[in-house]
Amino acid sequence: MDPSEPTLKQLQYLAALDEVPHFRRAAERLGVSQPTLSAQIQVLEEALGLHLVERSRSGVTLTPLGREVVAKARPVLAGAREILDFAREGRTGLAGTIRLGSLSTLGPISCRMWWRACTGNIPH
Repeated sequence: MDPSEPTLKQLQYLAALDEVPHFRRAAERLGVSQPTLSAQIQVLEEALGLHLVERSRSGVTLTPLGREVVAKARPVLAGAREILDFAREGRTGLAGTIRLGSLSTLGPISCRMWWRACTGNIPH
């Protein structure tokens, strides 16, 4: 990976600062130290060549560009979580699509009964 490319972790850190506009509290929420969070935000700013946060004694505020980056990062982060969830489900064998077929005369009855019997065993 090119060191000038932002990482998912850095984008996650920026999104956390948007939600919790204080370095120490955001770091606690993320399970990292405050210096780690601050350093990774600085690396992200350098990688993008943008000023993303305004630091002050009372906390941190995202710049307009920082808010735009977070808005674009949120779908990316959600997609990454979906991939991880899919992989987790795939390892347990509970991923994929089930397709059913039935004769038209039996379908309304047999499919409904089968569905009721199975849905209790399928988490989603």
